[in-house]
Amino acid sequence: MQFLNYVKCFVSETKISYKTAPVSLPTIQTEASQRDGRLIICGITMLDNKLYIVTTESAEVEVYDSVTCCFVRQWALEEFTTPSDISCCNRKKCLYIMSSKDDSQINHILRVAPNGILINSFSTGDASAQSLSVTDESNVLVAICGKDKLAEYSSNGQIIREIKLLPETRITNPLHAIKLSSKMYLVSHGEEENGSLQRVCIVDVLGRIVKSFGDEMDPTVGQMDGPMHMAIDEDGHVMVTDYGNSRVLLLNLNLEVERVLFDKKNGLRLPWRILFNASNKRLFVSDSDYSFEKGQSVDGKLLAFEVR
Repeated sequence: MQFLNYVKCFVSETKISYKTAPVSLPTIQTEASQRDGRLIICGITMLDNKLYIVTTESAEVEVYDSVTCCFVRQWALEEFTTPSDISCCNRKKCLYIMSSKDDSQINHILRVAPNGILINSFSTGDASAQSLSVTDESNVLVAICGKDKLAEYSSNGQIIREIKLLPETRITNPLHAIKLSSKMYLVSHGEEENGSLQRVCIVDVLGRIVKSFGDEMDPTVGQMDGPMHMAIDEDGHVMVTDYGNSRVLLLNLNLEVERVLFDKKNGLRLPWRILFNASNKRLFVSDSDYSFEKGQSVDGKLLAFEVR
């Protein structure tokens, strides 16, 4: 009951249902990945009905129409060459791009206008920052996998708080984090080693677990193998990309599996980033394949589904 009280502020009165058979929409393959099949989509976000996409090892941000999935424009920033994620702030009408440029590989956060003009940038001081998201307060939340912590920054780069994930929680290698309206944090984590925990957790500001889903890596529906990225709908459901199991899971408010939204039957291979847009009932998933011959990910695409 305590957990439900924490999250009740984002639960709508009307229960939302998802299609048992999501409708596949046009697939996006970025200009960068068409030029070089090794490049995959590492970040997606939406601002004013436009999709902004970043691709590994590319300094270009590509913009697509979120309804037609058609290419609109692209722009490049000299300030970054190796992006790892992108998010946006609807209130301040800006983008946040995580990237590294120099040999130190220290990640920086670039705050950018939708037309590609750099507003400001700041360093995370770390090379292991995995992903970012934007909070309801317009702050930037970063999951730092190498130090098992979350860092929350203001839009101008001032550190607001750090949430150290306590050793007893066994939350290692945080992959993605979202700040809930309850002021708690939704965190996905997992490592590649056999026997490591693969979970989605709710933690408080002291880094203590309030609720969790998952255990050791496993292909059964009740477990995961690489919960890489998450999205939340207006009813509080959590959608999570289960990378190693080639599927997207739908969890309820108690972090219990409601069902598999889609999987290999829907064309998923290695799903990574995920973006949900309630206004047009669409879910976007960046996906790729793995070439054992080349020893790397290939054929990166953005899949789109109508899910409600």
